Amino acid sequence: MPNNSGAGRALVGTVLLLVFGMRVALAGPAGSENGSFVHVVESGETLAGLSARYTGKSSGWRQLQRLNAIGDPFRLQPGTRVRIPLSWIATRAGSATIVSVAGTVYVNRERAKEGMVVAEAAEVSTGADGYATFQLGDGTRVVLPPNTVLEVRRLRAFVNVPLQDTLLRLREGAADAEVAPAETGVGRFEIETPLMITGVRGTRYEVEASPARESSVVLSGAVDVRTRRETLNLRMGFGTNIDTRGRLSRAAPLRGSPVLQTLPGRVYSSEVDIEWQPQDGISEWRVVASRDPARTQVVRVTTAREPRARLLALPAGQLYLSVRPVDARGIVGFPATAPIYVKLDPPAPIVISPSPNSHQYGDSASLQWTSVASAKRYELEVSRDQQFKHVDMRKETRELTREVQLAAGLWWWRMRSYDADGEPGPWSAPVPFEMSHAVPQAAMTRDDGRKLQLTWGPTALDANAREYRFQLAADEGFHDIVTDMHTENGSVTMDRPSPGMYWVRIARIEADNSQSPFSVPQTVTLPALLRDAHGAPVGSTFSTVRHGG
Repeated sequence: MPNNSGAGRALVGTVLLLVFGMRVALAGPAGSENGSFVHVVESGETLAGLSARYTGKSSGWRQLQRLNAIGDPFRLQPGTRVRIPLSWIATRAGSATIVSVAGTVYVNRERAKEGMVVAEAAEVSTGADGYATFQLGDGTRVVLPPNTVLEVRRLRAFVNVPLQDTLLRLREGAADAEVAPAETGVGRFEIETPLMITGVRGTRYEVEASPARESSVVLSGAVDVRTRRETLNLRMGFGTNIDTRGRLSRAAPLRGSPVLQTLPGRVYSSEVDIEWQPQDGISEWRVVASRDPARTQVVRVTTAREPRARLLALPAGQLYLSVRPVDARGIVGFPATAPIYVKLDPPAPIVISPSPNSHQYGDSASLQWTSVASAKRYELEVSRDQQFKHVDMRKETRELTREVQLAAGLWWWRMRSYDADGEPGPWSAPVPFEMSHAVPQAAMTRDDGRKLQLTWGPTALDANAREYRFQLAADEGFHDIVTDMHTENGSVTMDRPSPGMYWVRIARIEADNSQSPFSVPQTVTLPALLRDAHGAPVGSTFSTVRHGG
């Protein structure tokens, strides 16, 4: 449903031109039209009083009487529209201030920051990741989304009354304005595009423009849309298109706000998914995250072709998510808005081990993470799938490590912290790791006095292993290596070395060429053999392999 409060918005963009006026003033300052300021008469007002109020000279009442064809200058009917040429109204220099900035934003090629002054003749531009809001003296806010260039052609204020006189020129992009939110009335506030000028007569409107088409729509109140050929008054809930020849189309009703699915009031992630019911005849939806429901402190914007969207990298705190339909004409309809609170503290621990895509061997893994100063406890989850739709293991602990029993295969794990009130922060990014069978131990399967054969585990490779690495050394520290060889089978055959004690160890070479830790060294005792005249062994004492060195 449209917001009927006194605040207003205007949006000017690269695809279309939209205008949203909040409400028409019933009395008092009512904006401008055709170079004149308009005042709607209140009970008891006179032309002399109005002349003194706006021009600083009560003697100007006669000119106002003639200009407005008023019979009795001392008895004005309430509701009468009195036009006062803007050239007769004294003005002083005005200014604006940057109140919100994110991403790449420049004011006259100087990097913008909060508190920076925007003066008359300034150029404000936003990059592909930029958002900026500047505020005028009467509280009017102008929001610039990404890829926008806006010229401040006039930035003045009436001398005798607290009204603004502002003219903006959109070169490219968009502008979204909340005009005179304190309801003090409107002096002049206009946004000019190549084909038309949209002037506020109420307090809220939006505008967008492209080379192919411009359009204007009114969410509440009324606005005047002017081209070189004609002027059209648009009332609440209607819009119009303008072709490249400057011809206005007939006003058409706007599309209603979508029905949002219920959002949780509190989320513990910087990523939020939002869905809504489909609407026929919609080309896309615009999704905005802002710090205020009026959408003047925008932090993220995205578009969606389907009735769902994901907003990324949201900041912590209270936010408002708005979704607006865009019809086939490119006209933006009424918004649907929902509040949401993003909690990102305490932060998730940094996971240490297992590291991403690492291998763990055996039937258990040691999970380790860093300490978080504001955390009172931690929670870990382990799952077979990255989305954690099914959680295979969930543990809570106050320690910084946890041993978990897991079967072989691909696993994902993540961590989060809890504060003193027992409320969690966001999850860490899921980390994948591979659990692999323990590195096998070897057994002597042949010693004929000439050849040795040692065999381990299966005779074929494990599914995730490319090959094995086998080492035989004459010392326990493996400094004096006798044999270092690779094999694709679970065995090695070699010439029998001299009698004595040797040490054996085995490692797996995985499909990604990473190598596992070596197995625990085993000792191999090769006894001396009696040989005949031809060197063949006579009798023998079979060699032994002992685990653990």
